[in-house]
Amino acid sequence: MTQRQQAALETRRKITEEGLALVRRGGFAGASVEAITRAAGVAKGTFYVHFPTKEHLAAELCREPYEALSREVLASAGPLRRRLGRLFRGWAEIAEASGVEIAREWFRIAVRPAEAAELGLVFFDRDRAVVRTLLRDAVAAGELRRGAPVGSLADALSAQMQGLAAVWCMASAPAARLLPAVERFLRDHLPALLAPHLTQPTKRKE
Repeated sequence: MTQRQQAALETRRKITEEGLALVRRGGFAGASVEAITRAAGVAKGTFYVHFPTKEHLAAELCREPYEALSREVLASAGPLRRRLGRLFRGWAEIAEASGVEIAREWFRIAVRPAEAAELGLVFFDRDRAVVRTLLRDAVAAGELRRGAPVGSLADALSAQMQGLAAVWCMASAPAARLLPAVERFLRDHLPALLAPHLTQPTKRKE
């Protein structure tokens, strides 16, 4: 990598970090491009070299960590509940680390399909695809029955996670957290959803 490329990556990192910090403090609408570039110590035009719009910055904050998590989980081995647990906890941890204001912006973009596709922020489809792959792996491994409704089960599990995230985004309490709700789902509801499709019952906690 050349020095120019390294400098460009460092500038992009500064813009991303300062943008995230400003959104956490004052919300997405309050984090102007001028404020972000001032905090990052770069010219306003530099922002647009890296991000055509603020929405592109929000999409970037979502895309990179979620894609890294997906690769990690898909490359992992082990029982289905363990792999799903790592994925769902990871989703919650990334959302909490980014902050509820960024998560609200992700939802705002996601419910507008044309904008989401233009930004590459199609995480509902991506989430279902990752869960579907984990379920197919479990069928291939003999953990889930052949003929298990992988598609509809993936839809149901993904919808549960998205619902928990949406409720978290609507919470008015500043200290509200997403991860405890995900932990309750993994403990109280995931076993029941998977039970009819397992090749053999298990009481093991993953």
